[in-house]
Amino acid sequence: MSKKDEILEFYKHYPIDHWIYKGHILKNIIENFDSVKALAIEVNSSIILR
Repeated sequence: MSKKDEILEFYKHYPIDHWIYKGHILKNIIENFDSVKALAIEVNSSIILR
């Protein structure tokens, strides 16, 4: 079995709704990258300061 077939077989087990949901999350992250980046920096800073 080729690597491509293995990958396709793995992803077949997830319903299409799962991938649509993941796509929406990725789209939101890309569209709101600056605010997500600022939030990540803020969270990371608070973890480091503890």
